[in-house]
Amino acid sequence: MQEIIEEEEIYAPDGVEGKRLDRYISEIYETESRARIQKLIKSGFILVNDQIKKPSYKLKPFDKLHIRIPRPEKFILEPEPIYFEILYVDRDVIVLNKPQGLVVHPGSGHSKDTLLNGIVYLFSISDNEVEPFRPGVVHRLDRDTSGVMIIARNSIMREQLISQFKNRLIKKEYLAIVCGKLPEKKGRIETYIRRHPHDRKKMIASHFDGKPAITEYEVIEYINNFTFVKLFPVTGRTHQI
Repeated sequence: MQEIIEEEEIYAPDGVEGKRLDRYISEIYETESRARIQKLIKSGFILVNDQIKKPSYKLKPFDKLHIRIPRPEKFILEPEPIYFEILYVDRDVIVLNKPQGLVVHPGSGHSKDTLLNGIVYLFSISDNEVEPFRPGVVHRLDRDTSGVMIIARNSIMREQLISQFKNRLIKKEYLAIVCGKLPEKKGRIETYIRRHPHDRKKMIASHFDGKPAITEYEVIEYINNFTFVKLFPVTGRTHQI
């Protein structure tokens, strides 16, 4: 059974009425080829109103799209000289500072110039042929986010770290500057978010079909009409912050 690496349920917006199913999915999943999207549709990984449709199916407003993206076929992760700052390393873990603009792990449409290509260039990581896309990765940062990441160097440490993240024994903290002045020094933001119907890189608030997203914050400083804050994500939705 193929491992699902991404899954979501969205509703087709008014603006895509009459557009082919495969074309629309290709537009919101830019790293996936049109041919692979067509194959996923035919194989039932992408459903319309809980039914398998042809790639040529013409979308209607508010069609429910259940999208599952399986892990692509395995390949050897190619070593590449990618720059990043190493903060700590031993035989079990690598702690590093991921720079802004660097993708963490390869996908079917992005197989080079990633953090993991750089890691296997510098270090030996167990089982990189068994787990070629995310060897040792136990959490992630978005491409445009910089920050500390922990990479496991063997399967035992990987399972331990996954358990610690799952049980919230490892705390995540972010620094950000937000537009406007937050009225309270500390607070908790609770809403529901989903992907933007036309721009998959964006998220929007939606109580209709979004997933719960909770972030706690603490104000560090007010700077003119901006607020410098610490952010503590309770949930881990993509682009939540």
